[in-house]
Amino acid sequence: MILSDNFRVEYDKKKDALLIRHKNTQTYPTPLVEIKRDTLSTMTLSQASQFIGERLILLIPSLRDLFKDYLWSDEGDPPRKT
Repeated sequence: MILSDNFRVEYDKKKDALLIRHKNTQTYPTPLVEIKRDTLSTMTLSQASQFIGERLILLIPSLRDLFKDYLWSDEGDPPRKT
């Protein structure tokens, strides 16, 4: 997995998909994330926002670290404090 702090997000009409690319598209020409319209069309706005946001958080090292306890817990709930 390629992690970075800089991305290029675009909607590709030909692919009919939201693409998240590394900023340096010459070195990394393939999108890091491709979310098809068919996938998004089954979601509410809130669900799609969360889905896209989580994909970005997973790609940004500092945010991935900040939210790691939530991302790998059940249903994204805060982990139990024991």
